[in-house]
Amino acid sequence: MGVRVVRRERGGQMRGWWSRVRLVLFVPVLAVLAAVAPASPAAAAPSGFLIDGFGWGHGVGLSQYGAYGQAKEGRNALQIVHHYFPAARLSPLRDDADLRVNVGRSLTSARLRTVPLAPGGGRWEVAIGSRRVVVAQGAEIALVRSGSTVEVRIGGRSVGSASSVTVTWAGTRKPGAAGRVPTALEIAPSVGSSFRTDRRYRYGWLDVGVADGGLQLVNTVRVHDEYLAGIAEVSASWPAAAQQAQAIAARSYALANTGKVRAACRCNVDDGYGGYYDQTFWGFAREQGPKGGNWAAAVRDTAFGPRYGWALSYAGQPISAFYTSSTGGRTQNSEDVWGGVLPWARSVDDHWSTDPRYNPNGRWATRRVSQASLAAVFGLPDVASVRIVRYVSGAAKEVWATSSGGRSVKLKGSTFRSRLGLRSTYITSVRPG
Repeated sequence: MGVRVVRRERGGQMRGWWSRVRLVLFVPVLAVLAAVAPASPAAAAPSGFLIDGFGWGHGVGLSQYGAYGQAKEGRNALQIVHHYFPAARLSPLRDDADLRVNVGRSLTSARLRTVPLAPGGGRWEVAIGSRRVVVAQGAEIALVRSGSTVEVRIGGRSVGSASSVTVTWAGTRKPGAAGRVPTALEIAPSVGSSFRTDRRYRYGWLDVGVADGGLQLVNTVRVHDEYLAGIAEVSASWPAAAQQAQAIAARSYALANTGKVRAACRCNVDDGYGGYYDQTFWGFAREQGPKGGNWAAAVRDTAFGPRYGWALSYAGQPISAFYTSSTGGRTQNSEDVWGGVLPWARSVDDHWSTDPRYNPNGRWATRRVSQASLAAVFGLPDVASVRIVRYVSGAAKEVWATSSGGRSVKLKGSTFRSRLGLRSTYITSVRPG
């Protein structure tokens, strides 16, 4: 055994010696060849790229078009929410708490008016600190930020200012001296702008204060009926089971956020337009809209008595039951979007989102991006090819671009989506075209 080892070592030494000799003899030959051989051609950069994909939104939680597809196939609301939140528990939770909903974010000024919903309605009251002023139907109130206070003007005349102002109107739970005749409130987001008739507030009261550099208008409403009745997240013409699943998710999300006041907006949630993009809240305009009674019925059908409603919870606490318009065929794990692992937000099958029978807008129209634009997105002189690294959901985790000179740059899928204004990160291809 020892002799064999020695021979192998000697053989290895001999091979090493001859290899060095061959290398010395061969290097000049390589130098000559390199001098006369043409360089490998660089990958050509196309004039532009075509981008295809599916879905709309972040992809976590309940898929709204997925729920629609399941409802069309005969599944009920219980089956739908359990499919998208398999680790969560569905049970009646108390939901008569008040929720602070920001309906006007960081405004310089605003105008308010009332709309009577029955003869004799339209009266309202404004509390400026400890002072209360009753306002007749037909009069408008202007709210103007004045430093850290809210100035109230009626008929163009200042009637006082305070750090916070409360507005109540007739027919609500706390009408003050305004009376009991049903009345709605409308808001113009500045003194010189038009009133938003697509948003109307029938319930609760309006609390106005200064934060984050402007006026914050907050409608305080009860979750059980006043808030949920105003949610406008899915079409009221959808199957009842899909609307009921949405009502359960909306209730769960609201309950998870009660008691958590965000200082910047003085609110628990915003109306979906104030920068936090919580739940779309139209207020009474939702009930008055086409087939609004269908949505109201979905809210009632998922209630459990006057103080409870069916909601999702995990470890004894209501969950922020996220939802998205549609996906690319599977929902996303929460950590793949926001970085935090939520046991009840796991990736599940959502093939209904990509089925054109249920989601006519599931596949995007092919997007063309010029060479210059895509190169700017990646900070490269040009882009020759693009490669996508995916999560288990199929959504883009990373998008790699390689230049004609061979340099590669990667972006997070979410960054790529944001820079190009794509509907989602469910990008199926980025190809020359």
